[in-house]
Amino acid sequence: MATDLESFLNTAIFFAIVSAAVYVLLIRPILPHAQLPTATQPRRTAQNDEHGGIDPSRVAIRSVTKICTDAPPHLEPNSRLRTNAHGANVLIDGLLAFQHTRAATYRQNLSQGTDTNAINRKDRARILSHFLKDGALAAPPEKGSTIAISVPENEVGCTKLKRILYLLGTYYNVFVILVGDEGFVEIDRDERLRELRAGGGGVPVEVIPDHRIVATTTVPGRVAFVRQVQRIELVLDFDSEIYNNLTRFGHRVLVYGAGTEVEHQASRLGNDFLS
Repeated sequence: MATDLESFLNTAIFFAIVSAAVYVLLIRPILPHAQLPTATQPRRTAQNDEHGGIDPSRVAIRSVTKICTDAPPHLEPNSRLRTNAHGANVLIDGLLAFQHTRAATYRQNLSQGTDTNAINRKDRARILSHFLKDGALAAPPEKGSTIAISVPENEVGCTKLKRILYLLGTYYNVFVILVGDEGFVEIDRDERLRELRAGGGGVPVEVIPDHRIVATTTVPGRVAFVRQVQRIELVLDFDSEIYNNLTRFGHRVLVYGAGTEVEHQASRLGNDFLS
């Protein structure tokens, strides 16, 4: 009896060893691996993240939220207090309405003297009168309208041109298109921006923000920009080809300085509108 029991136990142990060996060597390798316990495979948290202890997904969410709720830099401070739906109530065709821009109140905020304001009004009237010259337009665009002005990039240093942009920028929603040759690149645009804003007569960023000054090297580029921006009431350009390309789409275009040469630090726009 003892011999039979001992034989049974030996057989059971043998089969147990064989079963364990089969599982370890043959069955376990082909089974899908289960996840290790949390203690041995810790979840990435803000404390052990590789980005300096900050969860990058949360940073991205906060950044997007900030962009969606930030007011544009050229929004007038008093208008900022009255906005709702992240500023949607101060937009017209996707653009910040002129009366809500810093440019609209820029002159008043400077507390300029009566003489300075009178000179500004007189010079602006001279500029607007050129819109009617030779029957080019029946009437100037209303105050606060959106206009686009194309300027050769090598003429932005002209004092008269800066003066014109300032006076129109405090009366209209102005977009400026810098026109360069084929070699004109982004670094050139930055240099021209500095030149445009330099000096006592420079154009302040509050009047025409950086993002409203674009650059292009082709006629199709200028045409495409004007057609993409909604409700541009007037385009000022120095090239009759722009006139031919845009008037057929219903845009009002005024060509200035046609066929004229300008000296260094002068501009066709300045010579035409503030001669």
